[in-house]
Amino acid sequence: RSRAQANYVARLLRALFNFAQEKYPEIRIEENPVKRLSSVKAWYRVPRRQTLIKTHELKAWWKATESINEDSRDYLRVLLLTGLRKLDGAKLERKNVDLRARTFTATRKGNSTHTLPMGKYLHALLAQRLKKTEGHRYLFPSWGARGHITEAQKAVAKVAETSGVGFTLHDLRRTFATIAESLDISSYAVKRL
Repeated sequence: RSRAQANYVARLLRALFNFAQEKYPEIRIEENPVKRLSSVKAWYRVPRRQTLIKTHELKAWWKATESINEDSRDYLRVLLLTGLRKLDGAKLERKNVDLRARTFTATRKGNSTHTLPMGKYLHALLAQRLKKTEGHRYLFPSWGARGHITEAQKAVAKVAETSGVGFTLHDLRRTFATIAESLDISSYAVKRL
């Protein structure tokens, strides 16, 4: 239904054809048909999203997080305060929080790790999460198969409705980066954070 989804489906189909060509050489697939999109430059141009929570909206957004359950509230706030991707935040493990050193280690895309500092508020929040999640592996546990939360759509919808601020979880990451840049943190440091 959207250009971005059409590109995604085509990339998925391309990957399936490439996999089939490698895995099953006995099946003759002359050429990956998706290659044609590149040769005739038929991929849709999809501009990158630029949405974020504006500075003047943050107070209402923060207050609205009080209207949801504590786990969801803390999860949204951790994403905003750290700039983590939604899955990286959901997979934060208790063992990777060092309250004495005031750092936490996040597993990023590709399973690389990155140790980050935490400020006073985040330190207190993670200390509370450690107490609350005693006996669990993750700071945001779930009874699902993965063991950690996987969706926060209801919480996002409730906060958006209460605050009047529409946002996605990735908007929290862009908001973090924008605020960090406004504090004259170097672009290299912002990228690392």
